[in-house]
Amino acid sequence: MKLARLLTWSLTTALVAMSASAASAQSLLDTLAIAYSNSSDLNAQRATGRATDENVGIAKSLQRPKFSGSGSYGVQDFAYNRGGTPMGQVITHPATVGVTLTQPLFTGFQAESKIKGAEMAVLAQRETIRDTEQTILLDAATAYENVVMYQSIVALDEQNLQFLAEQVRAAKDKLQVGEGTKTDLAQAEASYQGAVSTLAAARANLAGAKATFVRYVGTEAKSLSGAIPFEKMIPSSLPSAIDTSMRDQPALRAAIYNIDVAQANVAYAEGALLPQVSLQGSFQHATQPTGYLRTDNSQVGINVTVPIYQGGGEYATIRQAKEQLGAARIQVDVSRENLRSIVSQQWALLTAAGISIEAAKSNIAASQLALEGTIEQQKVGERTTLDVLNAQNALSAAKISLAQAQFQRASAIFTLLQSIGHFDADHLKLAGIRYDPKEHYEAVKDQWIGLRTPDGR
Repeated sequence: MKLARLLTWSLTTALVAMSASAASAQSLLDTLAIAYSNSSDLNAQRATGRATDENVGIAKSLQRPKFSGSGSYGVQDFAYNRGGTPMGQVITHPATVGVTLTQPLFTGFQAESKIKGAEMAVLAQRETIRDTEQTILLDAATAYENVVMYQSIVALDEQNLQFLAEQVRAAKDKLQVGEGTKTDLAQAEASYQGAVSTLAAARANLAGAKATFVRYVGTEAKSLSGAIPFEKMIPSSLPSAIDTSMRDQPALRAAIYNIDVAQANVAYAEGALLPQVSLQGSFQHATQPTGYLRTDNSQVGINVTVPIYQGGGEYATIRQAKEQLGAARIQVDVSRENLRSIVSQQWALLTAAGISIEAAKSNIAASQLALEGTIEQQKVGERTTLDVLNAQNALSAAKISLAQAQFQRASAIFTLLQSIGHFDADHLKLAGIRYDPKEHYEAVKDQWIGLRTPDGR
């Protein structure tokens, strides 16, 4: 009866502790919001995105006027003589200043192609940022559930150790009154020492999981709840999940935008074979060496450059750009196939994990009844101490299997949502301020001049 009461007390205590901590527990959504705000990797990717935005301004500069100034100043010593006899010396200060304005009129469509490619690269980089965001949140979520799993395993191992300690005490009491044997005591003590070792390993695993949590989240793991609030986000079927991934997965979307970038690069390279037309105006003011003659020269004209043959490099560049376009198209096909495989795999893992959870629950219920029955039979001499230890080990193993299956299901949910493109801050509706890459882009895309970044650097 003492063993049964101890078992009941342990389970009740665990449930009460879980209920008491639920109100103050750190939720998974809270953790992901912290990881979203703290990630240095994500901030680095955002900085890369801001640098990519500037390529649009660089491309637009091909259509903008270019204004330059020039100037010169010197000292000229002029000595003259007649018949070898010095007659005099003149020192003058010739000076020239001028300005030139050039306005491109036709660039062989290179400017337009460069702008188009830069704009598509911006969109591709935004998807890369979102892909990085998903990876960071996936790592944080996995670390969160890993801590939850090992906390559960440690708690179960501690309960198991308490049960086995009671078995050792009971075996000693029976041996003292002549009802037990030394074999029963040795078996109980061996099981107890094995549980001590198992608990130490579980605590080490929990410490490692907490260290990983700090790495991916940026804060320590405290009072994690373990609840997964993403059930409604799971697609209704595997075909639906695959269709969603083909539409929303950021890495695939970035690869598709890269096709547009490659097409623009081909058009830009082909533009090198077309004429270049520009309007040029200049003004020059000069002071002649005599110091008295001053001239002003103004000129306006149209410059036309027609490429005929420039060594063949432009043709090689065009061929290279076309091969890169072909590679970009192939990469999209490869990404689609890989993505279809990943989604199918995660869907299968999610289904298997659900089955494992139900099986583990049934196993726990059966093992619980078996343990209670074995304890009662031991009291009347029908079962041995070893039978009780084996029944307890089976119950403990079933509970640990449930914790592991729950982790596997959570991991499959996270990875499935990431593979369909929905494991980002917007889809998860995380609390806090969102980073909007469009703000920086709008601030710099048409900026003609200025050294400072929009944030003042």
